[in-house]
Amino acid sequence: MPTAAGWTTLEKIRALVQPNAGITTDDAALIQLGADVTAAMISSLGRAILTASYTDYLDGKGTDTVMTKRYPITAVASVLMDDAAVSIAGNSQAWGYQFDDHALIMMNDVWTKGRRNVKVTYTAGYAAVPADLIQACTRQAAYIYRAQPREGVRSAVLPQGENVTYVVDEWLPAVETVLERYRFRGLF
Repeated sequence: MPTAAGWTTLEKIRALVQPNAGITTDDAALIQLGADVTAAMISSLGRAILTASYTDYLDGKGTDTVMTKRYPITAVASVLMDDAAVSIAGNSQAWGYQFDDHALIMMNDVWTKGRRNVKVTYTAGYAAVPADLIQACTRQAAYIYRAQPREGVRSAVLPQGENVTYVVDEWLPAVETVLERYRFRGLF
């Protein structure tokens, strides 16, 4: 059974760090690193990834769409506009709301203008951590582990006289690309 390390596993990190060895002396450090990278990724994303229930108070803007704070929306339990219940519209001709991954769409009407006048109770998030986030977490944890001997070093001259420049950004470029896909945008 895989050993959990945040969004990744010890085995996945070890495969990148020590691909040809059965070395297990740093397992505790690798597990902690996976957990630490996961926490940093969640913080960087500015939102939860896994499915949970939420209640948001949104501003109606006189348009047919209001954006929720979390996504993807998987279910809507209730919607109130100006303290009155809004029902789900069974089809595009009916009055009420429908929803997609990010928004509630008012059918044949608009969300009245108001501050925090739309209350929505809903479920949003992924059933499991998406594979690209797992891979990004694994890559970042392995990179940090391998980079420890040169922590704080921006460049070096190798014995052969070659100059080497190291990545010192918070995230590896490929990891940043993945995070950008899931980062909270303040769409509400």
